This record gives sequence, structure tokens and C-alpha cells, in this order.
Amino acid sequence: MATSTRKCFVVGARGDPATDRVISRAVDIGLDVTTPLDAPPSRQPPRRSLLQLMRRADLVIAVATSKGRSPWPMFELGLATALNRPLIIVTPAGGMSDYPPEISDLPRISLEVLESEEFADAVETLLRPRERRYPLVSKPRSTRLGSFADKLLQRSESIQREVELHDLLAEALARSGAEVIRESSTVEGRRADLVAWHDDLTSLGANPLIIEVKSFVPDQPDPQLAFSLDALLQAAGTRVALVVYLDGPGWRVDELGDGESRVVFVQWRELIERLRNGPLPSVVSSLLRDPSSI
Repeated sequence: MATSTRKCFVVGARGDPATDRVISRAVDIGLDVTTPLDAPPSRQPPRRSLLQLMRRADLVIAVATSKGRSPWPMFELGLATALNRPLIIVTPAGGMSDYPPEISDLPRISLEVLESEEFADAVETLLRPRERRYPLVSKPRSTRLGSFADKLLQRSESIQREVELHDLLAEALARSGAEVIRESSTVEGRRADLVAWHDDLTSLGANPLIIEVKSFVPDQPDPQLAFSLDALLQAAGTRVALVVYLDGPGWRVDELGDGESRVVFVQWRELIERLRNGPLPSVVSSLLRDPSSI
């Protein structure tokens, strides 16, 4: 098994022998197991602690036994589904006839085969990296824009439509060392204007980097935009989004609901000036850290 360093979050009724069996078996096949009981003491609401643990998991195993209809396991199962974590349900011997039909299409395996290779193979399949199904605009190379920034800024002066800013930004990101996809693709079924990858963004929790492009951003936060970006970040399994706009207020960073995800708002001209002197990962790092570090 190639799962020795993978993290697994187990959802199940407290005190249920089936949950204990699943935890033991997960450890046997090399998974680093956490449960809701591993959440550290905190003043924040319990759901936030659960979110933090679940976001760090490579896989969620839900134990759907006769006690599984108690409120907390069902809530945790809902969180795992909303966060788009790879998920498998361990079902009781009699199946799941009394469970909501909304989860009937999720991967499942019977408790009867828990100790067999069938369970280990199912876990391995879910832990395989998902293929990147997005058409790439560029190949990565770490560089700064240099004098090319002047050409981009000059071309942006004649922009008439938002889609033209999409094109310029995709070109700038590609030049600065990122793999970029365009609006025609989606992240797990949700649409993003641009999505950028770079290995050096991983340590920032920003790989991939979700990007929204706007002609104008108001001074006050937009709840609808925040909701949309939060959904995109959860679907992509990342924690940083970038909103780039032609007109609007200066740089700012907003935290989203779970306290771990952030949205960086930055004007087009300011972003290009930063990219003039450094590649995308260093620019994102500076935006997250210090608004004046141009």
C-alpha cells in the first residue's frame, strides 16, 4: 500500500464497536487516523474545529452502522460531502435502507469485508491523485515580468470588456511562472475565471490559486462573491483566492467563514507592478503578508 503518509478522518457514532474496528483497520493499512475527538480544545465553535481536521484529511471514512443516524455523525458526513473530500461509507451487513437517498450514490463498502484486501484496494483507489483534466495555457517557468509589464499595462488601457482582462491576466500569470487554465474549464463542477498552479504556491495553501476577474470591485465586501469563492476553494481543496480588478479600492485580504481561507483583493496595475519584480508565488506571499511590500 502507498498510503503510509496519508491522513484519514473517520466519522462514526461514539462508542460504536464498528467505528473502533474501522479505525483499527485504517491504522493497519498505514493511514494516519484522526477523529472528531482529536480536535484540540478551543473557544471556536465545534464545527470549525471539525472543518480544520477534515480539510487536512486526504480521505474520509464514514461508518454507517445502526447508530449512524445520531446527529453528529450525520453532520460530519454532510461536512465531508460539502468539502468534497474523497469519501467512502462503511455500511452495516444489512445495507443502508434507512439512510437518506441523497447519499445513496456515494462510494461504499460492507463492514463484512473490512479485514479483506477489498477494503484496502478501495482506499487506495480513492487516494490516487485525481488526474488534472484542465487544458493548460502554459508550462511553468519561474520568472518576473520585467519590461513586459509595461506592455501589459499599456494594452490594459484600451480594455472594453472584462474578458479582455481575463486574457491579459492569463498571459501575465503564464509569464510569471504558473500553469493557467481559462474560464472554459471548471473546478469540480464549479466555474472559476482563472485557475493557476505552481509548486511553490503549495506551502501558502494556494495551489491551485483560484482567481476571479472583475472590471470593478466596491468598497464594501460582497457576501455573494464571498460565498461563491468559498465554494470554489472547498471544491479545489485550497485556501487562497485572488480577485483582480481594474477599478476599486486598494489591496485588502478578507477571511472567509472557516477562518482558514482568505481572499486577496488587488488592483490590476498593482498586481502587474509586483509581478514585474518577482514570480507569482513570491507575489502571493507578499500580498498575504504585507500590503506595502511591492
